Amino acid sequence: MNKLTKFILPIAAIMLFVSVGADAQICVYRKGEEYRLEDAIQYKGDNLAFIKFCCDELGMCTGNYAARDKYYLTHIAAMYNRCEVLKYLVDEKHIPYDKFPANMKTGEFERTKTQVMMSAANGSYECTQFLISKGASVTRKNEENHDALYFAKTSKNQSVISIVKAAWDKETRLGSYNILSPKNKTFEQKTKLLKMLAPSEVKRELTSNVVFKQSSAFKI
Repeated sequence: MNKLTKFILPIAAIMLFVSVGADAQICVYRKGEEYRLEDAIQYKGDNLAFIKFCCDELGMCTGNYAARDKYYLTHIAAMYNRCEVLKYLVDEKHIPYDKFPANMKTGEFERTKTQVMMSAANGSYECTQFLISKGASVTRKNEENHDALYFAKTSKNQSVISIVKAAWDKETRLGSYNILSPKNKTFEQKTKLLKMLAPSEVKRELTSNVVFKQSSAFKI
């Protein structure tokens, strides 16, 4: 092996490694069309079969994978109203759907939205309804002190505003009267009150009072 060959082989190996490593991050749609996974969701998100292919091919559709700007893939899907992709990522790939971006240190307004904030801001009824049905919080606030209802109102889509408002009212009501949480200071009082209001307890209380009065009258 001459000196030139010894020099060329290591360089060729490095180039091959870099090429393979780069290809591992790319999903090829057609010849000349290559996409990163997050870009595929943005530009080819209407082709769910392709997204599924990319997820299986790249093996990156996981909750540990952060897309650009530290967004989860579900952020990308919600951001661009790719509702079928969003459902696939949540239901089949179990990617988080109720999170702020992985890194919020920048404090930038556009980068501090949960998935439901994004879908509500975009006026996407389908995506918003899906996220709410999965249990995404609409009362949680970002660094600018805005919640999903605020973003829904900015969309001016009345259907989205209505569904978020209904969820907001329900979540607020449950949060105010959450007797299931022992951390609540009034847990014991509320538990006692609920027990007293139970039909069986009311019936027992009424019966005992009647018996007491009858027995008292008998003694007299």
